Amino acid sequence: MSRLPVGTRIRITGNSNNHSYRIGAIYRIHQDTGFGCFSAIDENGDIGTHAQWKDCERAGIGWEWLRTQLDPRSLELLSAFVGVEHLTLKPEIENQLVLSLPALDEAILRVLPAIEEATHPKIPNAIPAPDP
Repeated sequence: MSRLPVGTRIRITGNSNNHSYRIGAIYRIHQDTGFGCFSAIDENGDIGTHAQWKDCERAGIGWEWLRTQLDPRSLELLSAFVGVEHLTLKPEIENQLVLSLPALDEAILRVLPAIEEATHPKIPNAIPAPDP
């Protein structure tokens, strides 16, 4: 892990120099010591010993916190997905959604030329390759 700014939320992933942080716990960077280590602070304001940058990773906001911030409708919507990373729809919901779309085949055929043109634009005045 490279250095992170003071205040960044981190998760401790290792203990290569016998620091005082709990593996898996979330802290905030308190100080970059400048010699490959940092100190971090917990939610109670306690500052731990120096740890090496390789023993942490940036922490996201986390599902446990996020679920306390969302309204019931948003939580219900998220329940349609598998996990909370990358938001992949559950297969049974995806199948029902696709089947419920009217004229899906027509919609696909309508947008296909635009997608093909965007991904494989025709070169104007191109000389065709000779036949072998």
